[in-house]
Amino acid sequence: MNVLFVTFHCCVRAFKSAMGVLAYDGTRVHTMAARCSNTTFQLGLPGITYYIADPENLKYSLQAVRDHYGPFDVVHVHNEPNWPVLAVRDVFADTPLVLDCHDLDSMRRGGTALPPEGAQGAWEREAIAAADALVFPSHAYQERTAALYGLTKPARVVYSAVPTGMIGMQQLPRIGGLVYQGGLADVSVIYRDYRHMFATLSRAEVPVHCYPTGLSPELVEHYGAAGAVVMPTVSYATLLMQLSRYDAGLVGGPVDHPQWHMAMPNKLFDYLAAGIPVIVHKADECARFVREHNVGVVVDTVRDIPDAMQAINAYRPFVEAFHDAVCAESEGAKIMNLYAGLAGGTDA
Repeated sequence: MNVLFVTFHCCVRAFKSAMGVLAYDGTRVHTMAARCSNTTFQLGLPGITYYIADPENLKYSLQAVRDHYGPFDVVHVHNEPNWPVLAVRDVFADTPLVLDCHDLDSMRRGGTALPPEGAQGAWEREAIAAADALVFPSHAYQERTAALYGLTKPARVVYSAVPTGMIGMQQLPRIGGLVYQGGLADVSVIYRDYRHMFATLSRAEVPVHCYPTGLSPELVEHYGAAGAVVMPTVSYATLLMQLSRYDAGLVGGPVDHPQWHMAMPNKLFDYLAAGIPVIVHKADECARFVREHNVGVVVDTVRDIPDAMQAINAYRPFVEAFHDAVCAESEGAKIMNLYAGLAGGTDA
């Protein structure tokens, strides 16, 4: 099977999905991205074609990739943004199109209403309508999206699990404490404003280290003032090794928010791949998963985290056993099953 992955910034979920699909004999993957700043992805993916972030330019690039590397059996698009889906549909009118809905604007807003009028909202609605099948990061995300859009299309829940070759790559000397990797913000994004939470943990003598997805002098200053150590941005492979230094990884938000309660984020699986248990706070879907696999502690309040840290080492054996159950290759099997179920042909 020949698969074309189309993504905007070649996010880690797209990388994991592509690697999971590539594990199956006879499968080829070509990736298109507007940018890819992470060296791990550039080295790991067998082929990447870059395009200029413009709908018309993307169409020309898609046509060239189709002519040189096709025909393709499936085109698999990762949002956000959603406008590339429309370009793909124009060029690959007769090829099955799979949309990975892991970052919908409607879900960031709580999933209770369609996105507002305007280009962003129109792209989301049109992209979902154009897709032949859908992939979601969690069951809650799928249920909320299906209810909002009245969906009956084929769909799969695919976790953002780590390729087996990157699980437990290298365990570095432990320095202990709690680690958080992912987006950090100020009050502009309330569900990513961890400053008060980290300040509370610092006062309780719980060391917190952060590996944010982006750095700015203001972010370093504000989170440093909250008592957290803000680390520089590193490659994904280096991140997995660095995470092994800590006692536990934090999953969940500083406040109750639908975005977190629906999420099954990359960080959950990255912590486990690094060999460390997790502490879950205000993230219902993650909490159910962690309890099911016994790979960490679920807390009700930030003030419960210091006690959880005292008990967290008992979960390390369960983390090691977890890797046999969930990895990018096992999740790739779900994607391959979805591809196989899609009727229709191949673009010439």
